[in-house]
Amino acid sequence: MSVSRFSQSSLQNGFEKFNTIWDGKTAVGSMEAISSVTLSSTLGSVSFNNIPQTYQHLELRTMALGSSSNQDILIRFGSSSTIDSGSNYSWHELRGTGTNPVSSTATPNASALYVSSNAIDSAFPDISILSIVDYSNINKYKTLRVLRGGDRNGSGTMGIFSGNWRSFNAIDSLLIYVSGGSFNANSTFSLYGIK
Repeated sequence: MSVSRFSQSSLQNGFEKFNTIWDGKTAVGSMEAISSVTLSSTLGSVSFNNIPQTYQHLELRTMALGSSSNQDILIRFGSSSTIDSGSNYSWHELRGTGTNPVSSTATPNASALYVSSNAIDSAFPDISILSIVDYSNINKYKTLRVLRGGDRNGSGTMGIFSGNWRSFNAIDSLLIYVSGGSFNANSTFSLYGIK
């Protein structure tokens, strides 16, 4: 039995379809910081405008505190810096708590997408990771996936949301807000681009 020595070229030659994607040095699928906001006072919404169209996907990471308990966090998208507040969103939710393991909801024709449902709190942060897929593709609707969780000293929730914005426009702006409330100081929102 012979043993061959692996090299960069021999590995790449075995996977020719990837030769034009990976040069052997550059990280494919790398993430770059676009903008980050940490609130110094109470604010009803946070927006990101003039989002570069040079990435494949976007990721928004949030650590949100609310001005009151049991409020929802929602997001809207925009094109040409105009946020769409029409009934052009559809979303699905699956969440659980310590006492209610599964709760699901689906809403078509909504005016926003949910990031967190009935979960924001003034004392315990709600943590979310939002993936916005193919945000600049003008040939398809835009898709959102959210993984989130929040502890309330043992009585928190965790959930998965998905949804879409029924628009062929590229996303160049987004608005994240609290329904019927505000984000407290020290809430953080960080937007990343994924190559």
